[in-house]
Amino acid sequence: MTDPRPSIGLMFPDAQPESLAPWGHDGEYLAALDGEARRRGMRLVLCGTRRAADIPQIADDLDGVVLMGYHDDDLETLPRLTAPAVAVDGYSDRDDLMIVRSDDHDGGRRAGALLTSRGHRELVLVGPDAHDSGAMRARAAGFERAAMDGGARSIHRQVTAGTTLREGTMIGRMLRTRFPAATAVFATTDTLAAGIVEGLAQSGARVPEDLSIVGYDNLALAALVTPKLSTVAQNVARKARLTVDLLLEPDRRTGPLVTEVVVLERATVGPPASR
Repeated sequence: MTDPRPSIGLMFPDAQPESLAPWGHDGEYLAALDGEARRRGMRLVLCGTRRAADIPQIADDLDGVVLMGYHDDDLETLPRLTAPAVAVDGYSDRDDLMIVRSDDHDGGRRAGALLTSRGHRELVLVGPDAHDSGAMRARAAGFERAAMDGGARSIHRQVTAGTTLREGTMIGRMLRTRFPAATAVFATTDTLAAGIVEGLAQSGARVPEDLSIVGYDNLALAALVTPKLSTVAQNVARKARLTVDLLLEPDRRTGPLVTEVVVLERATVGPPASR
């Protein structure tokens, strides 16, 4: 029997299936979006695509489209879609794409201000290449500006291929060797930050006694790691609600919907260690 409910298609690059892990941002957003769609009498369909160019053909059979995980360059070259479309965490200026994202620049700024206010002057920024992602670019820019304004002497950059726990753990193992003067780290996602905490522990380092760590997202994962992760908190559930609002009433959009962020200081931030 055909399901009569309107269909939302959540589209993502199928080369990155690990991004939908339940402990990551995309997994939490997926769960929140599914719950919101059900509450509004809609159904959610997952659509992995090998290329962004494949999206229009799939979208023709849908009542709404949510784009997640695509590079901004991919969004810019995407053919126009007939169905209403929301790019989550996107930075595209296209007039046919609606945008929902957190205030990434302010989140990075808050992380930089927190660490420098605790006395940290040698910092490491860990995250994907900002060239590919407006969200990561904004977080990095906000962090670097606030850190320098707060008295940072050096901001080292560790570029990652992705944002997985595994990659964070690998980076954590080598952080103190590669950046011996650093006393604090800002990771642009909680999954990276949690992995870094684990990797540092495996290398014999203590958090926050040897290195302070701040993540971004406030995922459920942040309260499960030991020590509990300090993080920039965004409201993933609200992003999902706003996404469905836009799909149901696309004519009411007035520009990107940007959600506020706050810093939650838990146990991974302390004063710098004496070196």
